[in-house]
Amino acid sequence: MKKLKQMAAWLILLLCQTTFAIPNSTLDGSSADCMQITEQTTQHATFGIGGLISITAIVVALIIFWLMMFIHALRHSYKNKALWIAIILLGSVAGAAAYYFVIEREFQKSGNN
Repeated sequence: MKKLKQMAAWLILLLCQTTFAIPNSTLDGSSADCMQITEQTTQHATFGIGGLISITAIVVALIIFWLMMFIHALRHSYKNKALWIAIILLGSVAGAAAYYFVIEREFQKSGNN
């Protein structure tokens, strides 16, 4: 419900500032000042440079993990190789994680990595 209210607040803000250019609107039947909504939503919506760096680092790490699993799937032979490559390609990071837990760890245990 909180997310729905935040989305409604963003929509009202957008409508107030761009389409109708009105200073007040209603949210859940009560009057809402567009400037107040702007201040409240920007406090929660900004990540700052630290947040941007953190999100970028996580995305880069996930891409590297996906590439490592894809390369491992191509280089090694095992049962259902074509199926696992398709799972990695179509399933993105989730497919790579499934491959890691089902196939890659077995290679690590057997020392064939």
